[in-house]
Amino acid sequence: MENVKAIILNMFAAGTDSTFITLDWAMTELLMNPKAMESAQAEVRSVVGKRSFVSEIDLPQLNYIKAIIKEVFRLHPPDPLLIPRESTEEITIEGYIMPPKTRFFINAWAIEKDPDTWENPDVFGP
Repeated sequence: MENVKAIILNMFAAGTDSTFITLDWAMTELLMNPKAMESAQAEVRSVVGKRSFVSEIDLPQLNYIKAIIKEVFRLHPPDPLLIPRESTEEITIEGYIMPPKTRFFINAWAIEKDPDTWENPDVFGP
């Protein structure tokens, strides 16, 4: 029973920790980029109006906020390695032959910082 309790506590801590870290990075990026912060505030004010809170029906209209969230995940992924994948058959990747049942770890951090893919990979640009 102690093992089950420890596993549940670890899962809870992992979920809250990654959420906190992501929110922390979002606030850091917004504080370091005042124009992005101003644009986010303006969008929320225009969508929410005089109400004191954002409701679920407002979410589809918050396009800039969505862009901020995606950009935070790109620059600061909560888990830089994606879930491992396993090949079902022999494949060749850039000249390397991979037999069936080869396990692959995908480095999301490297993909999201690739200068061949992103014009300014280290710049926060929602």
